[in-house]
Amino acid sequence: MNPTVLVVGCGNIGRRHIEALAAAGRPMRVIGVEPVEAARAQAEALVASFENGSKVLANMDDVPEAVDLAIIATSAAHRRTAFERMLSRCVPKAVIFEKVLFTTRTDLDAVGKLLASHAIPAFVNCGRRGFPSYNRLRNLLTTQRGLSMKVTGAGWNLGSNAIHFIDLAEHVLGDQTVALDESDLDPNPVPARIAGCVDLFGTLRGTLAGGGTIAITQERAPGNPVSITFFGGGESWCIEEAANRLIHRNVAGEENLQVFETLFVSGMPYLYTDIFDGKGCCLTPYEKSAAQHALFLDALRRRLGLSISEDVQCPIS
Repeated sequence: MNPTVLVVGCGNIGRRHIEALAAAGRPMRVIGVEPVEAARAQAEALVASFENGSKVLANMDDVPEAVDLAIIATSAAHRRTAFERMLSRCVPKAVIFEKVLFTTRTDLDAVGKLLASHAIPAFVNCGRRGFPSYNRLRNLLTTQRGLSMKVTGAGWNLGSNAIHFIDLAEHVLGDQTVALDESDLDPNPVPARIAGCVDLFGTLRGTLAGGGTIAITQERAPGNPVSITFFGGGESWCIEEAANRLIHRNVAGEENLQVFETLFVSGMPYLYTDIFDGKGCCLTPYEKSAAQHALFLDALRRRLGLSISEDVQCPIS
């Protein structure tokens, strides 16, 4: 039987998921939910390539009762409401959440409890876990303890995307983030692309359980592409994603260049088809990502002077 996929939120990110589902090349029914008319029209043009009653709805009222996979791609501030509204209509067999997950710890905990009570496996779209090149590097580095990671570059939106790199450090190094330090972030945020949200410059630092560190830097001056370097024991592995290359420097200082493939979500159909086929999903499990998000939200709120005890919403998405 062909799977049914529910895409809640069909803005730019939701539409990329629909395009990726089409690229999987498998028959399925895709139901979108999008209240904004212009975005709904764009999504309708995409789901036209699917059959089996695929369509885009303006609200949750008519979503199907049987759903194999739900993708929650709304903005972070509205994601918990969207998820709870969906659960009032159907209980999907699996869920993929977009990031940033939520803007408060209360939402992280509440949704985690709902997932557990309904026994729904859930994953968070930190998509670098799906890159074979990062998985090969993980196989090489997870045997070494105490390694660290640094990220540098400009124009990549730290407020929205630093969580990707926190997750990447944990994945590649097989370690856990135990603390984040925001003191080297610029205290003066700037407006982000999403209304009401902010972005930050400077360096977010972290500590890993195995003794390594994380340093994630967004430079204010434009121009430098993002580079991601894992290092320790006199060696380093520097990934330049835009150039599709990895530069390994050994303990003697000798450099070796290797091809490093990066992928768009449309190039990773297995993110979805493995779920359909009962193989699980290589994306970050919800519980692990929620722990990362809790540290991240607290660090940004401290830097922005927002109350943690009152669990004030963090203005990111």
